[in-house]
Amino acid sequence: MLKWDSFSKKNPIATGKLLEDGGMLFTWNGFYDSVAESDIWADDADYVLQTNQHTMNLEHCGD
Repeated sequence: MLKWDSFSKKNPIATGKLLEDGGMLFTWNGFYDSVAESDIWADDADYVLQTNQHTMNLEHCGD
């Protein structure tokens, strides 16, 4: 179970960079646990488990 009260509200859980084609380069960081001073659930996110990568391209799919 995740300890929501110990997660940082200042550290980003992910970053995104807009691409010229309208998509986004999305990088998952995980939740930063201020008590343990480490990232939690960084490797356990569903798409990280499926792709073994923290970064993925998101495609724009509509106007």
